[in-house]
Amino acid sequence: MNSFFQRTVEALLPTAVNYAPVGTEAKAVAHQWLHALAYDFTPFAAIYSF
Repeated sequence: MNSFFQRTVEALLPTAVNYAPVGTEAKAVAHQWLHALAYDFTPFAAIYSF
């Protein structure tokens, strides 16, 4: 992973912890959010809606 991606994931982790389902790592949620933003999908838990 490049450093921009790593830094962005680290910045999202404190929020992702609040949205990670039981048994899912917060890092996986942060990765999904970045993937959704990159490919114009709806992010898990729609983080941009609050």
